[in-house]
Amino acid sequence: MSSSFGRVQVRCCRFRDGPSQLEAVSTFPPPSEKQLDFARRLAQEADFDLPGGAEDDSGICGEFIDERLEEQNARGLSPPTDKQNAFAETLAKDAGVEVPADARARRDRCSDFINGMLAVRTPSKKDLNQVKFLTKRLGVELPWEALTRKDVCLRWIEVLEDFTPPTQLMADLAQRLAEAMSMRLPEEVLQSRRSCEVFINEHEGGIVVEPTVKQVQFAETLARAAGVSMPGEAYACRKALTDFISRQKEADVDG
Repeated sequence: MSSSFGRVQVRCCRFRDGPSQLEAVSTFPPPSEKQLDFARRLAQEADFDLPGGAEDDSGICGEFIDERLEEQNARGLSPPTDKQNAFAETLAKDAGVEVPADARARRDRCSDFINGMLAVRTPSKKDLNQVKFLTKRLGVELPWEALTRKDVCLRWIEVLEDFTPPTQLMADLAQRLAEAMSMRLPEEVLQSRRSCEVFINEHEGGIVVEPTVKQVQFAETLARAAGVSMPGEAYACRKALTDFISRQKEADVDG
């Protein structure tokens, strides 16, 4: 018995014209048309011939497919993951271009496309406001690349948020959430803006926290400017209010 990437291959022997003559008989059925077409495509891409018996034995055909896919994975030639494809599509849509055919077919080409798109994308207004806010709080100088390249800007935001303390509103909310759940607030939550934001996002759904007066006033200003009504739950639930504010800001940027 031999195994091939989770597929168990079983072969048996039978007597033919006496005990001295043995014939190996495969217990595998023929491959499906879909499996055989896939194996042929892999063979054609690698300029290989299908191994003998692959067209009649799904075990041989499957073993060939596994071997080729393993080699492709090692060389970055396997198809992109669903997550890569989705991200590439998002980047392409934002830039008004199409994802190249080779990027849809090969993981390494898809990674190259994603990296290239990130390198040439400019930061959004929200990204720029965020990175400027963080650098001002820490008193550090922002490199020009962070203002012109989205990938650099996002890296700066990520690093700066680890060293920037949370705002007083964020710290107060995290403390209220911890008290409501009778838990001790981790020390890093009050030291790092990123840690505080993660804590709030993880625990805010378990308890209804009323928004501050200032938050409600700001949301009402956005609503009047957009000519929309604030949802009723936004007055009672901070998370609902925050979601409403985020939607209005995104609509303003898109417009």
